Amino acid sequence: MDLNVSQNGNHRILLEAICRIDQSLIRLNFQDSRQMPRHAINSKGIAIGYTAILSNSLINNLRYGYIRQGPDWRESVISTT
Repeated sequence: MDLNVSQNGNHRILLEAICRIDQSLIRLNFQDSRQMPRHAINSKGIAIGYTAILSNSLINNLRYGYIRQGPDWRESVISTT
């Protein structure tokens, strides 16, 4: 979300929220194994920014971001039929 604070666009605020979920199965070397570890990453983040155009040659740009990584290992039962 971008927000113009001033009418001429010299002051802007940026706000972004991010959620990402990745999953992958890890194949074991045993053929008859039905239990497979599943690796999931549940990461969330937020970014905030402020931009001010003070003159033609002077621009103030401030950014801040925070990311929380959430690794998760679980056993999954997989049907091999």
